[in-house]
Amino acid sequence: MVGDRRGSERAAWVWALCASALVGCASGTSVPGGCGSDEACPRGQICVEGLCQRDAPPVVATDGGRVDGQALDVAPPDTPDAAPDAGRPDGGECVPNETRLCGSGPSIGLCRRGMETCGPDGVFGPCAGAVGPADELCNGADDDCDTRVDEDLGLGDPCVGEGACGEGVVECRNARELRCSTEPGGSADASGSEACNRLDDDCDGMIDEDFGAGADCEGRCGPGLRECDAAGIAVCSTDPTGSEAAGRPEACDGFDNDCDGAVDEGFGLGEGCLGPGGCGPGVFECDDGGEARCSSAPGGSQSPASPEVCDGADDDCDGAIDEGLGVGVPCVGALPCDGGVTECGPGGRLRCSTDPGGSAEDGVERCNGLDDDCDGATDEGLELGAPCPALGQCPASTLACGIGEVVVCATWPGGPLDASDPETCDGRDEDCDGAVDEGLGLGGGCEALGICGAGLVECAADGATRCSSAPGGSADASIAEDCNQLDDDCDGRIDEGGVCGGEACAGGIALEPGVTAAGSTDGLFSDYARANCLGIAEGPDQVFRFDVPAMGPYVVGVAPLEPGYDPIFWIAGDCPGADRGQCLMNEAFQSEEGPGRPEAASLNFIRGGRFALIVDSRGAGGGPFVVRVGPPSAGESCQDAIPLTLPARHVDTTARRQANAAVQGCVPQPTVGPDLLFRFDLEAAARVRIAATSAARARLALAVSADCAALSDTCAGGVLAPAAGEPVELELELTPGPWFVLVDHPVQTGGAFALDVAIVE
Repeated sequence: MVGDRRGSERAAWVWALCASALVGCASGTSVPGGCGSDEACPRGQICVEGLCQRDAPPVVATDGGRVDGQALDVAPPDTPDAAPDAGRPDGGECVPNETRLCGSGPSIGLCRRGMETCGPDGVFGPCAGAVGPADELCNGADDDCDTRVDEDLGLGDPCVGEGACGEGVVECRNARELRCSTEPGGSADASGSEACNRLDDDCDGMIDEDFGAGADCEGRCGPGLRECDAAGIAVCSTDPTGSEAAGRPEACDGFDNDCDGAVDEGFGLGEGCLGPGGCGPGVFECDDGGEARCSSAPGGSQSPASPEVCDGADDDCDGAIDEGLGVGVPCVGALPCDGGVTECGPGGRLRCSTDPGGSAEDGVERCNGLDDDCDGATDEGLELGAPCPALGQCPASTLACGIGEVVVCATWPGGPLDASDPETCDGRDEDCDGAVDEGLGLGGGCEALGICGAGLVECAADGATRCSSAPGGSADASIAEDCNQLDDDCDGRIDEGGVCGGEACAGGIALEPGVTAAGSTDGLFSDYARANCLGIAEGPDQVFRFDVPAMGPYVVGVAPLEPGYDPIFWIAGDCPGADRGQCLMNEAFQSEEGPGRPEAASLNFIRGGRFALIVDSRGAGGGPFVVRVGPPSAGESCQDAIPLTLPARHVDTTARRQANAAVQGCVPQPTVGPDLLFRFDLEAAARVRIAATSAARARLALAVSADCAALSDTCAGGVLAPAAGEPVELELELTPGPWFVLVDHPVQTGGAFALDVAIVE
């Protein structure tokens, strides 16, 4: 009875649903099949649990207000109590037309429950409208109802698109196809218009399809396939620029071998030419071997060549005359003279030169000790043995046969008694050519060494040439060597031979503070070969004396005047002994600057007094130099710039100096290192050369300005050495007035330098 009642109640609920127009009921008996989305329902209804319903519909509840376990909003209509299982066929499980939800599981993803209807036999029919799990598609939905969307399809994985589209990530093309994001239509579409470049620009799997690539074609060089060449032009593959180019190097054969549209180009066909030998003028044409030839050459279309005959002409135009005919072969002629050779006779026949009518039958006699004219006499008619006069240093003699079968005076050049010699500069004709001292440049301008200057080329006593202003010359301008940084005796050496003094400590050269003095160890001895701060110094040395007024810093500097000289210095408190000197300072000797570079140091003296400065050499040789000592009290500012009198040479160091000045923009790099300022005055406009040589580890900068207070803004010229140790130089046109020179460094280190300033004459 309970079952009959429930069936009656369910039927009433269904009819209530139909009556309320929540769902459509076929023939007023049942609820139609389920839905998969809101679009499958009538207007004003939505799809809920696989059934179309009004939006937030009132629902008639049975089974205590629940349908399939879900709470409903309204109660079922009041119905009279019915007998249990009323209306249910015997043995049936439901009331005809009764409906209920069917299908298993909750509505997840695209899965939905359906509706089954009770048949007349009291048995529920099939589940209508149920949607179960399906294979996952690439559609942004959960097809297999596992709460995941588009899983296991590789979405987001790296990929490479077709053709030129490059790297991207996997994404959906449609529900059943994937694509790379860089392919056409993708989210990062990298395709473009197809170009003729052997690439798949539009990423469709085909290359150069818009240009007919792959189609049969007939190129200039035969059949092939249409393709794009390296220049982006559509060609036939057999064309000269194609991948199967059939072109060959052009040959001179009347064909377009290199398939460039021209025939036999590059051979100068038709241009004028001259055939070999005596073949004369013609024009270039092709020969049988694919090369060009002159049409008048042997084998040419206009060739006058013929077989060689003995006629003294190049008949076959091969550049040789009468070749292959035995001409010149020794022979014995009809005359008694047996010194003949085969030659051409009349009519092209061969004959011996001593035959009657031959060239030697009555030929010209030559001076060679032979009977050239075959008359039984030798060298007759040449006046051999006749007297001949002297010429130059070659004495008189008699005529004789000389070199080249010529008649010459026996003692002259080429004669058997040749008495000539090569010409020397001595006012004599040694080579017996009738001229004296020729070819030696006598009287031409020359430049002697040192101060001797310009002169004229003249003969020296030893037969060589010299400049007239050189030592011993007719205008000798040399003087005795003096200690002045000049080559006074013009021998290529400066201040040599001890002219500067200082050979011994007792005769040390006095140095004035701040004054640059000359010195030279050239020609001196190694009197002080050892110092306790220097070790062994085998080179010659020179001694200077200087006074230090009180304890404190003092600058000592030495600069060589020749690139190969490598000086070093040390300081003693008194005259050192011959074996070892007591060295007071060794700070200057820690860096070996090398040949041709200045050595300088700012030394701290612990007391005042007189000191000895010994300038020595690292090697065995000596040489000239300049030396300077003095307190480092000047050069720090514009007001105390070190004065220079031109020409000036100054050796110093920027070590322990301040970075007081800078020339930003005057040189390619900011100068932030220690610096020194110099000043010189010009009375008139002049071209001035300013040069500096640095220590091996110092990089110098030079700047010149007329306004010391605004060096960067008024810079007349600046230069920065390319590297440490490199010399720098400026040559400037300067106006009258004061000028300032800044010696600086681009980094925070200083070092020794030698500065030269002079007016260019």
